[in-house]
Amino acid sequence: MTIVQPQKNDPRSTIMVATDLSEASRAALRLAGRFAGESDLRVEVLHVVNIRASGNALHVLFDSPESLEELKKAASAQADAFVEETLGLQDWVDVRVVLGHPVEMVVDASSRDDVALLILGATGASGLKKFFFGTTASQVIRGATTPVLVVPQGAGDLHVSRILCPHDFSPESDTALGLALELTQALEAQILLYHCILEAPVTPFYPGLPSVGPQAMEPFIQKASKKLEHVAESFGERAHPLSVEVVTSIHSGILDAAEANGADIIVMASHGRKGMEHVLGSTAEWVLRESDKPVLLYKRT
Repeated sequence: MTIVQPQKNDPRSTIMVATDLSEASRAALRLAGRFAGESDLRVEVLHVVNIRASGNALHVLFDSPESLEELKKAASAQADAFVEETLGLQDWVDVRVVLGHPVEMVVDASSRDDVALLILGATGASGLKKFFFGTTASQVIRGATTPVLVVPQGAGDLHVSRILCPHDFSPESDTALGLALELTQALEAQILLYHCILEAPVTPFYPGLPSVGPQAMEPFIQKASKKLEHVAESFGERAHPLSVEVVTSIHSGILDAAEANGADIIVMASHGRKGMEHVLGSTAEWVLRESDKPVLLYKRT
């Protein structure tokens, strides 16, 4: 992903925003406009008219190609008005309307070589808490090969000054940190590097099992702290390590750290050969479900 000005031979020149023309996706579009305003990237707004929806399915089955074209024209007019109302008239915005299944069309379009980032809006008054299962957004996240930024409703006007980047010392976390650094160059933001250690159980009533208390965790904390400092040094002055914490839940530790340190966006990696597909209960998934802040997810492909 390139949020800074693309190099001459760099094909990645587009931020894609998939929108259903809802208020939730308006927040995503506003944030895309902020990114584009700080770079030479274009914004492509993609609206998919769902041909499998009950009303539209009748058009597909029984209407002429001319009628389908009229359906597309009407949707295009709505999309143009939505974008103009949100961003105004901008020469760096392209609006594209297609007929098809939203998940398939968005995943396919975002896989183009020129797409640096896909932005989605999370629907529902509860932010990301309940949106994840069985929705278009969740299926797009599972299928997309491009980094995905999920924006909860109401977050589009935020000023991005701090980016929390959870790091577990894996190559995927290094890549996610690289994405965060590109964001900082465009937005002049600060990166907060975060690492936490899952608390080991204390078992004083079972003599056969080791008892691990706070003092026993200290060597692990010190070792992780040194590694986190090394990561920060290798990525430059914009990366700042936070204190390593011992937590009872990794995803809760990440969310608490984002809140306590005033982070505006969380940038993290999802592990697994197929990203988040079939990995129910993963840390990345829980952060997506429960965060009230935008989350940028990098998946190994």
